[in-house]
Amino acid sequence: MTKIAIREFNQKIGYRLYLRRKILKLSQKNIADELNVSPQNVQKYESGENALTIYNLYRIASFLGVDISYFFQDIKGSKNKFPKFYQEKNLQELLKDFTAIKNKKIAQNIKEVS
Repeated sequence: MTKIAIREFNQKIGYRLYLRRKILKLSQKNIADELNVSPQNVQKYESGENALTIYNLYRIASFLGVDISYFFQDIKGSKNKFPKFYQEKNLQELLKDFTAIKNKKIAQNIKEVS
């Protein structure tokens, strides 16, 4: 792999971390506390500037309530594919709409259905 390919790989994993963190309404500090790193390190993981170790990726997956394979979905060569519904643009729009819901009971009901 070239340095560019490695950076793109790390960016894709970081973006998945960012999306899941936002869905769960967690801060970078929440993730940092779980990993015992600084929030700046989490920002670098999310941007792809720094690579996550397998151990930390496993810890984050457990903390975020996903299988570690979640981070590899749709990466070239991966057998794990997101359904079209979960493509980045759709997921961002869904996240934006969901976080705009003011009624906590409605938001909870949506969570339970999904």
